[in-house]
Amino acid sequence: MNEQCRAKFYEVLNNNQKHPIIVEGLEPHDIGGAVVIPATISLFDLGSLSNDKPLWVAQLERTPASRKFLVINRIDTLKDDDQEKFAWLLQNRQDNGYKLGNDVQILLAVGKGSADKINQKIKSLCINWRL
Repeated sequence: MNEQCRAKFYEVLNNNQKHPIIVEGLEPHDIGGAVVIPATISLFDLGSLSNDKPLWVAQLERTPASRKFLVINRIDTLKDDDQEKFAWLLQNRQDNGYKLGNDVQILLAVGKGSADKINQKIKSLCINWRL
């Protein structure tokens, strides 16, 4: 990502801190220190089917940054129905009693030109932006 694109990207992030953002062309390493959840994560590991604190929640809690990023990586590779496992997290900023802090921003990293592969319910909960 070039500097001009990076500046615009962070402007979008700053102006939409409470909203999940679908970012076409984002690679998880573009966001330093982000906690990355692969889209293929099981419901158990996501925390929806477990009473234990999910690993990704513990990672967010240990992140010392004043602003934290949770990246759901490549949701566009899942079947339409399988994408909905993230709807509760996107809509309510929590899963199974673990609420995201106000310092956490949710990003969905998808491949370039893949926004049309995103489930309509998921799209309705997010802002869409292309790098």
